[in-house]
Amino acid sequence: MSAVAPYRNPLDVLWRAVPTPFRAEMRLAGRRIAIETNDSALLAVLPAPPDGAPTGESDFLWRVVRDEEASGAIGPGVAFDDGPLSLITTGSALTIAVDRERNELLAFVGVSVSLTIFSALALPLFEKMTLGSIASMGSGALSIATPDGTSNSAGHENAQG
Repeated sequence: MSAVAPYRNPLDVLWRAVPTPFRAEMRLAGRRIAIETNDSALLAVLPAPPDGAPTGESDFLWRVVRDEEASGAIGPGVAFDDGPLSLITTGSALTIAVDRERNELLAFVGVSVSLTIFSALALPLFEKMTLGSIASMGSGALSIATPDGTSNSAGHENAQG
């Protein structure tokens, strides 16, 4: 059962201050990833947490916001890469941004994205973008699988040009 923390603030149209009270931790390529979200159900599909109590700071933060106002299905992916920032959007259903300088990923997940689709599509993109950030890679094309099993290539474009 999903518990989405309520949020309404007409002055925060970009949802920058949405509370993300549900937290988890995982490891990716030996790095500690902290996950914060406003939807507790999204945490259930994450890999098992590392053994033992949390120790120290995380290497990377994933902030995942379930956007109950974003409707629509996942569509063709578009990716932008400009300096320390990378962005992938698949329409209003899923938007992922990574800040390589801050070691943070911010994702907005629409209500039409089921846990199955989140696990099969969003999590692998989170992992790929995080690993790319850790390795300081940011060029090339990303292949985005769609829910029907097909894929499309979202080539990186320079947002300035």
